[in-house]
Amino acid sequence: MSAEPKNTQVKIIDRKSGESRLSQPKRPRQKDPTEMNKANPRQENRQDVRPPESESSAPVSSSIDETVGERKPTELEGARTGEQGTEISSKSKDDRKAKIEIQTLEQFVAYAYGRKGQRIYLKAKTERLIARNSQLEDEAKSHLLSLAAEDVLLAVPRQLLLVSREIQWYPALRGSLQSFLSEVMLRHPIFASSDLQATLRNVPEGLPMSQAMAVVVRYEPAEAIDKYSYKPAELKALRINAANLLATWFASNRGLDYRDLASLLFEVLWEPAARNLADDNARLRALTEIEQFESVGLASHRFQQQAVESRKAEVEALSQLETLRQEKSDVVAELESVQAELTKRCLEFETLEKESAKKIAELLAAHEAELMHVRHSEEQLRGRLVRRLTDSVEMLEVGMTALRNRTPRTEVMLERAELVVDALREELNTLSGGKDE
Repeated sequence: MSAEPKNTQVKIIDRKSGESRLSQPKRPRQKDPTEMNKANPRQENRQDVRPPESESSAPVSSSIDETVGERKPTELEGARTGEQGTEISSKSKDDRKAKIEIQTLEQFVAYAYGRKGQRIYLKAKTERLIARNSQLEDEAKSHLLSLAAEDVLLAVPRQLLLVSREIQWYPALRGSLQSFLSEVMLRHPIFASSDLQATLRNVPEGLPMSQAMAVVVRYEPAEAIDKYSYKPAELKALRINAANLLATWFASNRGLDYRDLASLLFEVLWEPAARNLADDNARLRALTEIEQFESVGLASHRFQQQAVESRKAEVEALSQLETLRQEKSDVVAELESVQAELTKRCLEFETLEKESAKKIAELLAAHEAELMHVRHSEEQLRGRLVRRLTDSVEMLEVGMTALRNRTPRTEVMLERAELVVDALREELNTLSGGKDE
């Protein structure tokens, strides 16, 4: 075989049209004779290696800096024939790279799916450009939904949703991106149940957040819905990705803050996973293999705050409990004193009641006797008055008869009248208790 090195060319595929072309030829560096002598003389020249289609078709920009927290340019690598905004730059004669500046939402979403779930950034300049073309036409949406259908593990939507939360000044762009992501979630088999569909649409029939997360974590593929056969590791990754995506969706659409989000993830994902650690060695391995220090630190800080707040609340509750116990003791003592006083008063009342009843009985008996005497006296008085008046009437009638004679006998009338007057005066003295003057 010839020892002449072949020109290295890279296959570049247009994601829309499917057309492919080869990049400019690149001649490899000539080896030093000493290095060539060290090589195996039987080694044959290898054929040109073309990157896999999944890598060559992914519009990944080498200018993206993956440092956390920095906003770097998001550009499509590769060339699309006939598209505007293409900027071809040459770093050297032997290294040519074609870059396409992202100008539409379709390009940005396609770029995100090309990243296969890696972190993406949206710089301010690109955000302004996309905001001018933020609406997805039917053809563009169909193209992006086909890309989303290939993302069977839901690795990309959470990254796009996080980017949408960073968009502050272009609500139409944010709404369009979130609307697309909502459709992607509703189309995925893991969210196919009616309960989860209602939850994603925020209707009253939806599940509570913790129950919805639990349904996603326990998801089992159904042959009638899932056309993709998941391996155990892929199914585990799908459940985790879907749970994290749903948690991010709740944070974006229901105002769930990071404290409640940490509690929700702990309840649904972290605590059940921790229970699966068989022994101390497994727990040690899990602790020493942590790579996302920010996530663990954030969650741990939240739970530490909860523990401090709980401890503070416990101390306050214990203090209040001790105060309540003291107050209860005082109240119980006062109650016992009041009950003793009440018992004493009840005994006094019973005694007074008995004495009063006795006195009332005596008074009633005396009253009855006196009443009897009064009635008897009244009867005697009535009888005496009747007799006295009867006698007086008879005497006056005799006197009146003497006066009616032809020769009136006044002396008879005077005598009778004096007798009547004396009798009535005597009766008056008897009634008044006095003596006749």
